[in-house]
Amino acid sequence: MGSLDDLTFLRSYVGRGLEGVILGSALYRGRLTLARAQAALDPGLRCGSQGHDGGAMVEGLRFDERGLVPVVTQDAGTGEVLMLAYADAEAVERTLRTGWAHYFSRERGRLWKKGETSGHVQRVVEVRQDCDGDALLFRVRPAGPACHTGARSCFGAGGGEELGALAWAGELERLWAVIQDRARRPVEGSRVCRLLSSPSAQVLRKVAEEAVEAALAGVSG
Repeated sequence: MGSLDDLTFLRSYVGRGLEGVILGSALYRGRLTLARAQAALDPGLRCGSQGHDGGAMVEGLRFDERGLVPVVTQDAGTGEVLMLAYADAEAVERTLRTGWAHYFSRERGRLWKKGETSGHVQRVVEVRQDCDGDALLFRVRPAGPACHTGARSCFGAGGGEELGALAWAGELERLWAVIQDRARRPVEGSRVCRLLSSPSAQVLRKVAEEAVEAALAGVSG
């Protein structure tokens, strides 16, 4: 059992619907400062709502000789990797200040806001930098496809027969991420939400039903 001043212990409650109670108790008892409570809730940097100018994060980044850092963009709801792009200091600052994903186009040589022409904008909920400070992770809620081809992800295409098993593993991870997201943030009319709120016996019957259908589909080709 951890203590109320242990950030690892406190973070274990995030997403389980108990973080407000636990952190509130720690703050009330003087075991935690407001800054540490915020760190417990999110070790990354939230965007838009705090009016960040991005200065502190930009100063800690290691830009390449072109003044750029690679940015991996990930769906915050499913965990799916959507795209790889680049950002300069201005793009990072604009992203943190507005909460909308901004990048630097190497082809056009200028700053651009994702979706500025297509409407497929990306609401950034968190920005993280890697351990070396030379790459960023944007966790986003996309309003449409990330790829210029119209695909949801730039990494959506399969890698051939040799990567078939890995592709299936990725699909299962994304499915599990969606189930977890529905459990945390129920969506009206969602079949997953209905099952999550059903008796365990009914859930097991549904799993068995889907397993049989998958097995039959595999046999029939």
